[in-house]
Amino acid sequence: MSGVLALERTLMGKSASEDWKLQRLRWSIQALAMPADIQLALYPDFVVKADELALEFDENYELVDRSTFESSQLLALDKLNGKLEAMSAEGTDYYEDLWFDESELFRSNHWEEVRELAIAVLNTLRWPVEKPPEDPEDRGATYVGR
Repeated sequence: MSGVLALERTLMGKSASEDWKLQRLRWSIQALAMPADIQLALYPDFVVKADELALEFDENYELVDRSTFESSQLLALDKLNGKLEAMSAEGTDYYEDLWFDESELFRSNHWEEVRELAIAVLNTLRWPVEKPPEDPEDRGATYVGR
């Protein structure tokens, strides 16, 4: 059975809550796959945008039922998650500007690798490589402004 068919059959038996969790995961991966200018436009100016990209993925990945995915899909997801973990404060690829200097989204090889891994995940899941909804509330995120 193909990955898409397995995922679609699984979704049919899942609750609306599980479907929403998968939708939010898809949007977070799509955000990670986008060029830096689009990534920056997805978040309000008062947040640390690189951090939000990673946090949205992490939160949504933790919420989904991993049994929804085939082993090849989990492998792709885990590679993306592993790269983001390596870039985090305890990781081997960490440096502060990676998260706090928005220009790093444009020039860092680490962020380029994240984009490539995110595209690979989307392809493995047969989800479209497209811009997620621009309005954070449409993605299930709420930001309280300063």
